[in-house]
Amino acid sequence: MDIQHQGIILNVYNFDDCVSFYKKAFDLAEMFLKVDGDFRLTCLEFGNSYLMLET
Repeated sequence: MDIQHQGIILNVYNFDDCVSFYKKAFDLAEMFLKVDGDFRLTCLEFGNSYLMLET
């Protein structure tokens, strides 16, 4: 098995507040954002990994 990326996925209630908190508190850069109806997802760079926040 060849693992390309590893990361953490968090399902959150206060999406905008959580994204803002992790970006500011840990100085994480945004990799990408996806919106599909009520579903929202933001992926942040977390060292060599990622932190994904989703509704």
